[in-house]
Amino acid sequence: MFHHNSIYTFRSDINYTFLGFFIFFFILIFLSAGKTAAQNPGRENTKAFRGQTMGTTWKVVLVTDSSSIQDTDIQSVLDSVDQCMSTWKPDSELSRINATEDISLDISLSPQLAKVLITAQEISKQTNGAYDITVGPLVNLWNFGPGGEYEKAVTPPKEEMLTAVREKCGFSAIQVRTHEDGTYKLHRKKTGLYLDLSSIAKGYAVDEVAHFLTQRGFTRFMVEVGGEVRVKGRNANGNPWNIGIENPTAGEFSLYGSVKMEDGALASSGGYRNFRKLSTGETVSHILDPRTGFPVTHHVLATSVLAPSCMEADAWATAIMVLGPRETEKLIAEKQIPELQLLFLTWDEKGDRMSPQNVLAYNHNFPIITLSQTLDAPQLTDKKDQYNLNRLFQFLLPFLAFLCFFVGIGLNQLLGRRRMMCSCKTAKAMEVERQNLIKTIRPKDEEHFQ
Repeated sequence: MFHHNSIYTFRSDINYTFLGFFIFFFILIFLSAGKTAAQNPGRENTKAFRGQTMGTTWKVVLVTDSSSIQDTDIQSVLDSVDQCMSTWKPDSELSRINATEDISLDISLSPQLAKVLITAQEISKQTNGAYDITVGPLVNLWNFGPGGEYEKAVTPPKEEMLTAVREKCGFSAIQVRTHEDGTYKLHRKKTGLYLDLSSIAKGYAVDEVAHFLTQRGFTRFMVEVGGEVRVKGRNANGNPWNIGIENPTAGEFSLYGSVKMEDGALASSGGYRNFRKLSTGETVSHILDPRTGFPVTHHVLATSVLAPSCMEADAWATAIMVLGPRETEKLIAEKQIPELQLLFLTWDEKGDRMSPQNVLAYNHNFPIITLSQTLDAPQLTDKKDQYNLNRLFQFLLPFLAFLCFFVGIGLNQLLGRRRMMCSCKTAKAMEVERQNLIKTIRPKDEEHFQ
């Protein structure tokens, strides 16, 4: 009897131990499922397309289930812009204009090219020539144009050469004329002009893809070409698109921060990756100041601009890169240029130029979320933003799991002890009953109980 009862008690202990582990794993799975569901509340399907254009890459993300569009459709739109505005393709519309030396006749323009030239001229006037698409001869002089020998150190041009090349530049030397029949023509006032649209063409290409997608009925998408971005609507999680801004250092890729967008465009400009070594040992930016003919010398590493169109954002990012924070602020105060959302990333001249720790920010109405702020940023407390929620689960998951485990162990010990007490009491009662039985039976049968 004692042996049988001990086995029963042992099996009870095992059952309660398994109960503790079962509670532990059940809570673990429950919390993991809850975390996954919270991270993807009603996430919708997306389609992503990628390719190459204008010497860089492009990417489009659509929030849709539709298969009505292919990557070749998007590539066709981008190829059309590239064939119009490239200075690297000798048969492009822009290259043919640059190759035409006779200025006595106006040159017919496509609507695409005319739109870009008109926008560029407006920004040139607003910045007093700090932005200038006729800067091509200067770009070539500093070996930043097609055919530049990037592996060789550049000898700074002599003053006479620089003066001669600057004579071939000047935004006021071109004019886009609109005719009554809706056609456009380019009028040039001097020879030797060379137009360079590298500071605005990618932005325009982004706008063209966005326009194409909108015409096809898409209302939620992100378009990116070479880092220039335009978004519409919200992403698949129902949140604003979270667009990263690169840390302006020449080392490994890292993010300085991000900006949340629902509609509009973001473009950046910087001289921290595309630069040249001079024969003097000095490193210069590829951003040239058309007013002086020299690369910019201030401490701005990169700029970012938010604007309704990516064409505007792209051009203004280059313009303020030339102007710098002080001159830009002055022009805004004088209402000579529009009230823009701007971000300047500069470097502390006391430290290493290429160290992320020495990057300083000048912010003008720009809703940047820096990496140092993301832990406590108020806008991230929205229930649709999962950053703080993820951190909460990271803390609670192991805590609650271990708590349930120890509760199970405690429950096992408590109930197991009660079972043992009950077993001991039963055994004692049975012994008393046995002794009483021995006293009442015949002596000859007593040996059966010894």
